[in-house]
Amino acid sequence: MRWSLTACRGIAVGSDGHSHSRGERVELAGRIAALLDSAGLEVAVAESLTGGMVASALAEAPGSSNWFRGAVVGLRQRRQT
Repeated sequence: MRWSLTACRGIAVGSDGHSHSRGERVELAGRIAALLDSAGLEVAVAESLTGGMVASALAEAPGSSNWFRGAVVGLRQRRQT
């Protein structure tokens, strides 16, 4: 399962720490979709600072209802005083 978790993280932020464009996110999600579908696996994600980008990209992939189970997005920025 580690490969899918690493790949999902890569949708929002690349290895260089910069955000991907929407087109890049959709392309990566398509590759993840093919891997999950061929392996008969499902995925659900929990996000914070990515604000739902991973879930959005996965949901846009063709056939996502077959393998994408959903997401929880929680974001709370607390001001340090």
